[in-house]
Amino acid sequence: MLLLSLFTAACDQQEENSNKNAQEVSELRSSGLEESPCTDISGKCDPDNVQTLSYTLTDVDGYPGCNFFVSVTMSECNIGPWFTTYIGEFHLDSYNCPKYTQDLKNAMITSDSVLVGFLSDFDQKLYIAFEDYYYGLNSISCERGQQREFQYYLSSCKQYCIKYVENQKIQTISAACGNGCCRRQTSMCTDPVTGKVNKQTIYTSTTTADCGTIIPDFGRHKCDYVTSCVMTCQ
Repeated sequence: MLLLSLFTAACDQQEENSNKNAQEVSELRSSGLEESPCTDISGKCDPDNVQTLSYTLTDVDGYPGCNFFVSVTMSECNIGPWFTTYIGEFHLDSYNCPKYTQDLKNAMITSDSVLVGFLSDFDQKLYIAFEDYYYGLNSISCERGQQREFQYYLSSCKQYCIKYVENQKIQTISAACGNGCCRRQTSMCTDPVTGKVNKQTIYTSTTTADCGTIIPDFGRHKCDYVTSCVMTCQ
């Protein structure tokens, strides 16, 4: 009920102030928050070519016709027959998608567990959309055991700060809320005979997860609601 009352009042006020659809913007970048040491990918490649690049994802599962703008801190190198892209920070900077906003609102007024599940699942959808988009630009044949691999370095525990801002926009900010690191590994290659893309994803806890041991300092973000701390290495 607390979650419902917080957002009902804010939503009613926003609807009174605006009668037109506005671009909904979500900020997952944890500005003002310390980045998790889990996401440090320096030294993964030689030479160390870490860079942050921007991408527009237009094929996110469940949201046809929508644009999601992400920034990805990454490093790429060739190790034997494997072409590996190491990914540290991965942020949804903004989006233009009324359906996503409505789905997020529906999750908000249901329960904390539903909201956290929705946000965590959506993170996975963004990873998949990025992999498919990037692989489409840099595909590789399965011949001779070659693979293109994506390795994400993530915190095992995550917590979300959520608030309404002006013009019917919703802002969400995520931060690590416990100890423990996780690696998501996706391998992809194209079958030279069938043309089908073979894809496999696994999650591995690289250090023991201990969620709830860190309280993120959301401070100046003035959250309307902070979710529970959950383990996301799955």
